[in-house]
Amino acid sequence: MKVNEITDSKFNAWRACIGIILLDKVVTDSERNWVNDRMKTIAFTDEQKNILSSDLKNGLDLNQVLTLVTDNKDKAFLVDMIRYVGNLDKNFSNEEREVYKKIEKEILGNKEFENIEKNITNELFNQNKINIKEKESTLEIISNYLFK
Repeated sequence: MKVNEITDSKFNAWRACIGIILLDKVVTDSERNWVNDRMKTIAFTDEQKNILSSDLKNGLDLNQVLTLVTDNKDKAFLVDMIRYVGNLDKNFSNEEREVYKKIEKEILGNKEFENIEKNITNELFNQNKINIKEKESTLEIISNYLFK
């Protein structure tokens, strides 16, 4: 894998973000702009960009895509992104909240968040992706990893 190549798990986390946008069956300009900006700034392949565009236009099976998000760091990333993406249209509806809670529970299962944080920290530290000097929150670790 190339340094900037996106793993299948991470790519499917991005696809799931589009699934969240589609939950209310309305794609606003701000949501469409957000997706377009991500496709311009993230190192997606042409094939991945085509899949994301197709997902936005034609929809996707969110439950199936969620099963393809397999890495703990990508699961934690997705849980955080669901809140962000759900508010892009300035309306985090009750339906979106319910689906968010369901997805969060499905993604995190019965795992303690502390265990996920430990796994992510170990994964990133072992890959020498970031230098962990002190105990940081999971979101700080993920932010540092994604936006270095």
